[in-house]
Amino acid sequence: MKRYSKKRNSKKRYSKKRISKKSKTFKRRRVLKGGAGGGAGGPINHINQDDLLIKILSNLGTRDLASMRKVSKKFNELGNLPDVVRAAQLNDLAAKRIDLIRRIGFDGNLLEGADEEVPGSRADKEIVLIAVREKGRALQYASDELRGDKEVVFYAVNQDSFALRFASDELRGDKGIVFEAVRQYGRALQDQGANPLLIHHPLNYASEELKNDKEIVLATVEQDGYTLRYASDELKNDKDVVLAAVNQEGYALQFASNELKNDPDVIRAALNQDPSAREWVPFHLQPMF
Repeated sequence: MKRYSKKRNSKKRYSKKRISKKSKTFKRRRVLKGGAGGGAGGPINHINQDDLLIKILSNLGTRDLASMRKVSKKFNELGNLPDVVRAAQLNDLAAKRIDLIRRIGFDGNLLEGADEEVPGSRADKEIVLIAVREKGRALQYASDELRGDKEVVFYAVNQDSFALRFASDELRGDKGIVFEAVRQYGRALQDQGANPLLIHHPLNYASEELKNDKEIVLATVEQDGYTLRYASDELKNDKDVVLAAVNQEGYALQFASNELKNDPDVIRAALNQDPSAREWVPFHLQPMF
């Protein structure tokens, strides 16, 4: 009896499982068919075939779109829709832009002819930033608006102090930008061992106001005494500035004011740094040194 009851109970459990599986399957079928509240507005949205093809064609470039038009009459019809054609042209432009960005990352000077490849590139901040980070002087090819953009100019002078020459008048009078250019110039002298006589110091391109800024001029003459030539007449007659210049490069005595060329402290400092600076000592004072 016990064995029989177990069999009957197992059959009941099995039949319950089969019923539950069938009911779930039935519910799924009803949902797929739009039943049980699904209907035309059920969970599955039926996409129009033409709309789907248009979406596919709109992701192609003009060359691939031309190939797809040859596949069938339907593809030819949809592939000639104005929106699809325009989308293909935009896709081509996007691909060219990506390729241009990749190449400019290796040679910033390509910005010069970038508008011929992708119109508007020289006014595209993303492209210009990539260019000036690779080659600071590429700033000269940027649009007027971006040559007045503080972020763009900062990265340009950070890469090459000479780029300050191509910045807008406003930013050549920006103390932060000029200081960054001065710092980069100092790094170039140290890292590359460049001849300061052959390098255009950024102070040369700073505004007249900043050429008369003692803080900036002191910073420049301490790294390169020759830059005293770019200082204002007022600072060429400032003893602190001139002493800093001749202590760095004795020959900078030639750029001091006539008054300070006759100053014994200045003359002595210049000759201690470079005895050949004697030629800039006034003739009547030479016997004293």
